[in-house]
Amino acid sequence: MTTAPDLEASLRRLFIDHEYMADDEVVPRLAAEAQRMVHVRRRRHIVVGLAAGVAVIAAALGVFSALGLPGDERTEAPAVPAALPIGPLGDALRTFEASWSAAAPPKLTFVGPLRPDLRGGTTIEDKMVLNGRLTTADTALPESWPTEAVVRWSEGRTAMVPVLSPTQALDEIPRSYPIICKTCAPRVVTGARLTTMLLSTTTGEAQVPAWEFSLEGTTAAVLMPAIPETHVVKPVPEALSASFPAAEEARVSGNGRELTLTFTGESPDCNVTYTAIHARSEHAVAVQIEESSKERCNFFDVGFQRQLTIHLDKPIGDDAVLDGRHGNPIRVER
Repeated sequence: MTTAPDLEASLRRLFIDHEYMADDEVVPRLAAEAQRMVHVRRRRHIVVGLAAGVAVIAAALGVFSALGLPGDERTEAPAVPAALPIGPLGDALRTFEASWSAAAPPKLTFVGPLRPDLRGGTTIEDKMVLNGRLTTADTALPESWPTEAVVRWSEGRTAMVPVLSPTQALDEIPRSYPIICKTCAPRVVTGARLTTMLLSTTTGEAQVPAWEFSLEGTTAAVLMPAIPETHVVKPVPEALSASFPAAEEARVSGNGRELTLTFTGESPDCNVTYTAIHARSEHAVAVQIEESSKERCNFFDVGFQRQLTIHLDKPIGDDAVLDGRHGNPIRVER
């Protein structure tokens, strides 16, 4: 017959295996409870066995924290993420999660790169100011500015982010928007003010801090996001696969478990069948659209907007949706 001392010894071994502290007061309490709970046959008075006792102890360990009993918090096992698939979907998710881990909070995921934009301007020359270089006048840039600013989503959610200096933002313009006309006369920046610009993120449209640079000889102004890249989840886009159409945007159902993907494909009249597969990581869902056909349509039957719906095993929440063809985050309507 299994006795309380036997269960105590088993319990201590189980504590050691699970790296819990084998407290002298806690162990006898759990052992006594396990002894009480084991099944005893009335006639033979045979305990079902030590295995049953150990199973009870294991169950007790499962509710260890719920009982308010002390344990070693330093040895709490971390959650093990699910293995990612091999191929474009897995590559997209691995790249995204690496970028997510490297980004400082608040982690912002934009749809597309952070690039300059134009505000105002009426002539063709105005529209082409970004094709050449920008230089600054001696006293053009402010000497002080807020160190933080608000990112504000359309539904009202906000986050505070550090602000780039006007010089840093100006330096980012040619990095994000390569100069096309290297022989054109440079445009002179005559002033800068901190404002906002509307950008698309994976969780909706948001007003983000931006520097507006006024230019000599034009009414056009150059806008550049003022968010440090250290706070941006920025997976490096690459051609993971060119054998299937790219997902362009997604719409989430009311229960969060269905994603309707929009992509460009062939005419519905063509003999082409489209299907979608997906994989999931901790912070993103990667989607891949596949096509099969017995014969191709002619040239004029391509370029049609098509849609597919995929079903998720749990609601998507705020997770990003990645196009499996390039690994890019796409716009999501939630």
